[in-house]
Amino acid sequence: MCQNKQSCCCSSKGCGCNSSGSGNCGCQSSCSSKGSCCGDNCGHKNGDCAQKFLELADQAWIEVLKEKIKDDIRANDTDKKLDALAKLISQTNHEKWKMIMAKNQECSDFHEKLDDLMNGCSSGQCKH
Repeated sequence: MCQNKQSCCCSSKGCGCNSSGSGNCGCQSSCSSKGSCCGDNCGHKNGDCAQKFLELADQAWIEVLKEKIKDDIRANDTDKKLDALAKLISQTNHEKWKMIMAKNQECSDFHEKLDDLMNGCSSGQCKH
């Protein structure tokens, strides 16, 4: 990635290094359509991308919040309905995939028999 003040800001808006490969980040036409970033210093110092770190912190905060919500849900599931629901869904999903795999095998068997028939083989005489 280009290492100048514009690269982080432009990259976060979907813009990257210019096509010349010179390592200079330029405002490309797609960049200006996503919001102006050229000329902004975006809080960069010594090549660091402060904005990227702040975005990362926002994402981490959301992940921690989700974990806290999950902990609260688990703590309040005293009658274990979530456990029962998870088990039911898991078992149903397992049965669904068993049926899908069986159907796929049936289709595969059908195609093999059809190929044998179309190639003039009688049952059991063709080797694959």
